[in-house]
Amino acid sequence: MNTAYQSQLTASELMFPEQLRLEEYFLGETTGWGMFRDRYGNLKQEFRVHALGEWQDGSLYLHERFIYRDDATANEAQHNEAQHNEEQESTSLKISRSEAQKGASQQEHQGKQQQERTWRITPLGGGRYTGSAEDIVGEAQGEIVGTTCSWQYKLIVPVGKREIILKFDDCLQLMPDGCLLGHAKVSKLGFHIGDVVLCFHKRPYDFFRE
Repeated sequence: MNTAYQSQLTASELMFPEQLRLEEYFLGETTGWGMFRDRYGNLKQEFRVHALGEWQDGSLYLHERFIYRDDATANEAQHNEAQHNEEQESTSLKISRSEAQKGASQQEHQGKQQQERTWRITPLGGGRYTGSAEDIVGEAQGEIVGTTCSWQYKLIVPVGKREIILKFDDCLQLMPDGCLLGHAKVSKLGFHIGDVVLCFHKRPYDFFRE
């Protein structure tokens, strides 16, 4: 390593964490950013997440709020911007009416692009955890060895008027800078359909705004 560069690093930045504890890491506010790619590597969705963790009765209650951004979102934003520019050239009455309609459309769209979940995560000792949530089938099972956590669960996902069950095989790794890096393999009926990559931070992380 270059000596000049090394001298700029603090002692804490040169040290690797020794232990990950979910009940400690997710206590309080946590933010993050992630993406989903299909099994061919195509980017399908980007999202950010805000989490708030509270310790109560021997369990961590982790409330997560996901905000998604996909191609449909980007296309709609471009359409709304072009429409707005055209309306600026029309009368104030038309602008007012159009803005009201556009605002209602954006609120409806944002509602479809958001998701909330509250986990109850219970440490069992020896690095083992269980977790439950309304859209989780049965219980999630987790185990931590050092700074690595394996976390498996089955998630109920609405698709149109029906629901499907996806299995997540997640690996969380605590990094030296405090980032908790997650990589989940997603499968349906035993077939791999894609991967989720996610990075949590204990500080605010603005990737894009609502």
